[in-house]
Amino acid sequence: MRPTGRAAGVILAWAGLAALGYLLAGPAGAAVVALVATCAAVVAVRVLGLPVRRPRRSPGPPQPSGGATGGPSGRIPRLEKVEAMVAWAGSRGRDFEYGARRLIRDLATDRLVRRHGVDLATDPAAARAVIGERSWRYIDPSVSFEASESGVDSRTLTELVVMLEDL
Repeated sequence: MRPTGRAAGVILAWAGLAALGYLLAGPAGAAVVALVATCAAVVAVRVLGLPVRRPRRSPGPPQPSGGATGGPSGRIPRLEKVEAMVAWAGSRGRDFEYGARRLIRDLATDRLVRRHGVDLATDPAAARAVIGERSWRYIDPSVSFEASESGVDSRTLTELVVMLEDL
């Protein structure tokens, strides 16, 4: 029997018992029998395995988005964005220019100032000396990859990450 059929049977049995109580003892008897029948119905629901809907919980205080776990998926949204930038960096120069390259340049600029006291915007020659010739091409603000048909390969991205770690 389907759960809805079982529920209908339980309700009919409850109503029948309440009617019998009314016939035998009047309104007080109907109330007593209804109470007992309700308790029996709860037991029957548990025994028969009928689905029980739990009351909805109040939403509670708002949770910060992208917290330690990043929400229901457990992913950190910013990390997902960086992964997408890296994935697209190899497809076209424009994708590298406006995604991974901007992030890499921002990180390099921050590390140059914090660790070496060099500002990329005001002293590009000093920044070039610290970064190194091989990686400078990808950091140099005067170079654009937007028109390039292809992006950068994973080996180059790996070298840039190593450069950032060493910076």
